[in-house]
Amino acid sequence: MPCYDGPALGPRARDGISCRSCTTAGNPSVRRRARGMRLGVVDAGIVIGWLQRRHRSLRRIETLMTACRRGRLRLAISVVNLAEVLIHTRELARATGVDPVALVRACGVQIHLPDESVARRVAQLPTSLADGFAAATAQELGARLHTTDAELARRLDHTRLPISRY
Repeated sequence: MPCYDGPALGPRARDGISCRSCTTAGNPSVRRRARGMRLGVVDAGIVIGWLQRRHRSLRRIETLMTACRRGRLRLAISVVNLAEVLIHTRELARATGVDPVALVRACGVQIHLPDESVARRVAQLPTSLADGFAAATAQELGARLHTTDAELARRLDHTRLPISRY
């Protein structure tokens, strides 16, 4: 898949968000992280805020995505949450002609496919189905959850899951 090297989706695109690297199928699995490499899972709100360029914490989200693009941090998103991204950025993608999935991949975010273990974790969480997949993916991978959802962070307060709210 070719890398997208143009501006980000959204009316206020900046050079800092353009992605000049991409991942391929040959990259190591999300589960196998390099020693000392930080790993995070993003929920749909993080990616939607980044693509639409309108989130109140856009600078922090840009910093997160830039760290991933530059290889300082590995990020993953559940395919379930990626579907949310596609739903909420449908009009933006149509207007700009840019595929949100291509941008996400080009910036190094890996797409995680849930298995039975993740599904069982989701069933134990006091969250919506989509939020549960974000949290359960982070639990499964031993990663920090990056979210824009204050209610999700509150609901997961009792867990040992490290959470960064934007």
